Amino acid sequence: MTTIEQPVPFPEDDANVIEKFAKLTLQRPAQEALDLVRDMLGNPGHVQRAIRTWELAIQHMSSSFNAVSRGHSQAVTRWSGGSAENFISYVRDCKTIISDNVNAFQAISKAVNELYSGIMEAYKKAVVFVSECAQNLLNLAGAVTDWKGIVGIAGAGATGGASLGLVMEHYVQFLEEFVANITDLMASVIDISSKYTVALGDFMGQVKAVSPVPGPTRGVLDLGEWKPR
Repeated sequence: MTTIEQPVPFPEDDANVIEKFAKLTLQRPAQEALDLVRDMLGNPGHVQRAIRTWELAIQHMSSSFNAVSRGHSQAVTRWSGGSAENFISYVRDCKTIISDNVNAFQAISKAVNELYSGIMEAYKKAVVFVSECAQNLLNLAGAVTDWKGIVGIAGAGATGGASLGLVMEHYVQFLEEFVANITDLMASVIDISSKYTVALGDFMGQVKAVSPVPGPTRGVLDLGEWKPR
């Protein structure tokens, strides 16, 4: 089974910093960007189960192929006659279909896994953007924890004489940079999802059903046409 990477925890403390500065500067897009990051992974448990399910399907299908191969070998070795030949031909077709299905399942499993990994990597980058933005905001504010006092401290010259407007401009700049980073990242996630959605549809179209064993009209079940070698 594939070792599935678990998502890193969402940095709630850093997100709270961004939310408070976003409210202070009326930067609603920054709050919306945080929501996008929180929801980026959707429900990773569902994707993880899908990966494991496809891998389990591959195992079962491979086991079926081995069982059919043994039956094929025994039929060829021990039986002759019209029914036996028809059955051998049928089993040969089943082996081809099963083998093709295993290949298709492997491609599907690989695509789902790569989709998950791609989104996971994007999420990790988003978490870094959250933490970096929060740190930049705190550095500029001098690690002020009394959020209601930020405006007053800035106006009193605690930032080395910088005006309140200039301080607020820097806050907005950090928040806008954060929004731009998350927007670009989400666009890449959409591209990744679209690419793999198309690929998964193509792979699913390659999966075929194994037909039931042919009936007496083709002689497979006609016991009189099975002759020991």
